[in-house]
Amino acid sequence: MQNTDIFDKRLLVLLLLREAGHELSAEQISNLCSEFEDITYIDVCMFIDSLRNSGYLDETFDGTRTFYSLSPAGEEILGELLELVPGINLLNIKNILKNSFEDYKQNYEIDTMILPIKEDEYKVSCYIKDDNDELINLTIYAGDKETAKNISNNWKENADDLYGKIIELMTN
Repeated sequence: MQNTDIFDKRLLVLLLLREAGHELSAEQISNLCSEFEDITYIDVCMFIDSLRNSGYLDETFDGTRTFYSLSPAGEEILGELLELVPGINLLNIKNILKNSFEDYKQNYEIDTMILPIKEDEYKVSCYIKDDNDELINLTIYAGDKETAKNISNNWKENADDLYGKIIELMTN
């Protein structure tokens, strides 16, 4: 694990968003920060809140989850702050982030299994796996095969959003 005591960890969130090149949710940012010491999901939420309040992050809500990206002010401050980080430390941080992105893509799996119950009766097992950990496995009675296929396709297209909404509903 990389020690991040050398700089304010909010800088890591800004850099991560720039390196990603697209919007990320707090959960995704937290997962990608897992290689760094002492950064928890709660920390990431506090960093995001601080950066958003300072005008460095833009926020979009898709109806179920909130996503964050760098604002123009965030891009500007990131450029200024990166000049203060020693080159070797910045290279190490970028390498860790690159590896985190690669590991995240390789170890993150969204899929379904359509399971026959009886003739023309099906259920669908919808899951998200992160490495060897199963984040969710939701089995839904689908009835007919066409409904099972629709559930399967919708899960594959919207699993991150659905998972986020389920977590939100279960924790509130």
